[in-house]
Amino acid sequence: MPTIAWSQEQNSRAEKALTELLFSEEADEFTAYRFINSRGYVEIIFASNTPRDLAKDLLAKIKTLPDIAGVRESFAGTPCRRF
Repeated sequence: MPTIAWSQEQNSRAEKALTELLFSEEADEFTAYRFINSRGYVEIIFASNTPRDLAKDLLAKIKTLPDIAGVRESFAGTPCRRF
């Protein structure tokens, strides 16, 4: 399989797993994400007022996803009315 096709397939799996997790954790309201590279590294952008314990727990769950190679966080998102 060509490297490009493999990378696209891996990114599709990683994105699917990530969106399912964020939805099931009801975190899609206060998070956004972007893939940093084609190997499954992702940046999670939290609302600036996200409780740090909540973010820490969510990051731990993301790190267990087999299709996510690595994750880093940012708290630069728009404040969320939920908090």
